[in-house]
Amino acid sequence: MKFDKFFKQYNQSIYDLLNNVDTNLIEHSVSLINNCYNNGGKVYIVGNGGSSSIASHVSVDFAKVANVPSETFNNSNLITCFANDYGHENWVSEAIKAYMQKNDMIILISSSGTSLNIVNAAKYCKENNIPLITLSGFSNDNPLSKLGKINIHVQLSIFNILSIIRIPITGSDLSYFLIDPLIFIILSFTIISALILGRGLFCGWLCPFGALQELIGWIAKNLGIKKNEISEKYYTKLWTIKYFILVTIVGMSFISMETASS
Repeated sequence: MKFDKFFKQYNQSIYDLLNNVDTNLIEHSVSLINNCYNNGGKVYIVGNGGSSSIASHVSVDFAKVANVPSETFNNSNLITCFANDYGHENWVSEAIKAYMQKNDMIILISSSGTSLNIVNAAKYCKENNIPLITLSGFSNDNPLSKLGKINIHVQLSIFNILSIIRIPITGSDLSYFLIDPLIFIILSFTIISALILGRGLFCGWLCPFGALQELIGWIAKNLGIKKNEISEKYYTKLWTIKYFILVTIVGMSFISMETASS
């Protein structure tokens, strides 16, 4: 494996990823943290595993660099005690009850957005109007991403369709696919099926909107509801427009990935 190419390709992937983050959410987060600081509150940061390490790092930076009082729950005595007494899925919410004060706020981190102890803590914060920022990834409709005052979601899958299309230009080799081979296989299948059948099959199975469309169609069929189909004339026109947009986006990706992604 050529690590110089791998590093540059990975770096480009991260660059493309961050360009899709809504910076307004960062500004709102800064405002929420400033409000907490000005009211004499403390910022708590909590996560599991690697997210717990991130929480510790960020907490120290808040205190050292920004002079913002900050704490985590990364104490083995606390975690084992509360998890033993209240269950692992409830220990974070119980720690919030025990430690957080009136003007405090909290940042909850979960890569998947589905960790039960983090989701339960977020629900508690929402029910009790505790200022909460959530950080999550993977699926953009994960439970955590719906519970905070501010929800920052980053699509963690390194590959996207435009990145794959640009591989011939960037000079990437097969080592790039090792970053996330499953996503590459899924996207490749989706692209091929879209070109052959006019529809990306895997998208319909994975996307909640596609799945909902299939479900409604199945229900309507079983209820005997008449299906109104678009005439071949209009279907052809719409099909042409669809692929014109696709070709335009692909073409833009060769000039500016940032513009194409937006």
